[in-house]
Amino acid sequence: MTTPGFISKHLVENVVYWRKTGSDGYGKDSFAAPVDLDARVETAKEMLVDKEGEITSWVGRAWFTQEVTEGSYIYAGYSTDSNIDSDPKNMDGAYRIISPVKVPRLGSTTEFVYKAHLNKILAKGSI
Repeated sequence: MTTPGFISKHLVENVVYWRKTGSDGYGKDSFAAPVDLDARVETAKEMLVDKEGEITSWVGRAWFTQEVTEGSYIYAGYSTDSNIDSDPKNMDGAYRIISPVKVPRLGSTTEFVYKAHLNKILAKGSI
């Protein structure tokens, strides 16, 4: 069994994925329509140094067989669920993807798994 087959077998959670497509420069991000991805999400609370050299906390990590991008979002569920909003920032409990990496399968230069750290969106009005 190839690693993607092995990994896919263990990516048993469905998540809704909103790929970040841009920003207007004033804090308003735009996103592609939400799609479903298979994933494995693990929650934890740790710290890391982001690409700007700032210390940031993260509350989880996830693995995917498809590439994900920085600043995009995931949410446990399906894109067809009635509560899914076109803007993931309106979804209490959505995770923002930070520091995604592409990891090659051992012994391969053509098969990959994708891993990302996650920040949690808090309910509106909470600190």
